[in-house]
Amino acid sequence: MNKRNYTLIALVTLTLMVVLSVFYWERTDKTNAKTVFVSTTKAEMSSGNETPVLGGKLEAKESANVVSKITGKVGTVNVDIGSQVKAGDILLTLDAPELAASVSQAQAAVDVARYNIEAAQIDYETAKYNYDRNKILLDQGAISQSVFENTYSQPFKKAEQYVKYGAQAQMQQALSALELAQANYANSVITSPITGIVTAKSINPGELATSSTPLITVVNLDNVVMQTAVDESYINALQEGDPLTVNVGAVSSQLFQGSIANISQAASTTSKGFMVKILIGNSDHLLKPGMFAEASLKTIAHTALTVPNGAIISDGDKNYVWIVENGMVSKKEVVKGTVGAVKTVVKSGLTEGQEVVTSGMEQLIEGLKVTVQP
Repeated sequence: MNKRNYTLIALVTLTLMVVLSVFYWERTDKTNAKTVFVSTTKAEMSSGNETPVLGGKLEAKESANVVSKITGKVGTVNVDIGSQVKAGDILLTLDAPELAASVSQAQAAVDVARYNIEAAQIDYETAKYNYDRNKILLDQGAISQSVFENTYSQPFKKAEQYVKYGAQAQMQQALSALELAQANYANSVITSPITGIVTAKSINPGELATSSTPLITVVNLDNVVMQTAVDESYINALQEGDPLTVNVGAVSSQLFQGSIANISQAASTTSKGFMVKILIGNSDHLLKPGMFAEASLKTIAHTALTVPNGAIISDGDKNYVWIVENGMVSKKEVVKGTVGAVKTVVKSGLTEGQEVVTSGMEQLIEGLKVTVQP
């Protein structure tokens, strides 16, 4: 067989391969188009009433970590964990004999200053008497001007200045020193700043108390608070003072009454929600800091873009939906809002009327042609 025949056979074979390949891929595409079926619905605006439920941990409304203002050895500890105290009750005392001595010394200095004032007054009155008497003698020429100035006038002026300013300044200085000594001594008696229950104690008699370490923790459990983040779609429907019910599963099925105590005017940079503080009455002290609670807000009427719950695909902290446009599917990231019994609110990523896949998503890839089931 000559070279020309070989070439002809090769060209015919190549042509047949190209034709068969095109036929195969066309048939495969047609087969896929016929076999990939999906169900869809349109994203739509839904109206209704909703009672949002918010979760968070309970905290004490009022608590105090008590520290010592001065460093000293502990003399007595008057409370233990669980002790109930009132504001001003003595929690512990420090051994401070040197501070007590400083108070006594400062008090003695005040007594001396008070004596000096009395003595200065007597000296002033004596100097004034001598001044007035000898002024008459000076006017009569019985004594010279220099004798009068040196012996009577200058001593009188000094006595006058001292009784008006010097003695009073010494008294004020002594009183200030006494106040300081008393304040230092008072710091050796450590009292509770609030009414509540002692929940922690880390000091015992004989140990060293410093200003850097909390010694006793006092918590007021008459009221507890729960802080939680509220979505922007609900924040403007809330007002301070709004009543609500709170469920704490760790306690019982009993519902507790609470109210909104504070509403943040700016969204949190971490949660992206608006922080709301809820105050809960706890007169029986059943609620403890650290317990998880759920608060039911008041029923709110709203209108929002929704899709069926099954249309949302979660992947880590992101959510997606498949949309159909011109017979082809594409994957879009969305921001999910409140999840209801049937539908989920979509805060962003979709627009009203877009066709969303609700079933058959397992076979989908980006750009695939699909057949929508009627």
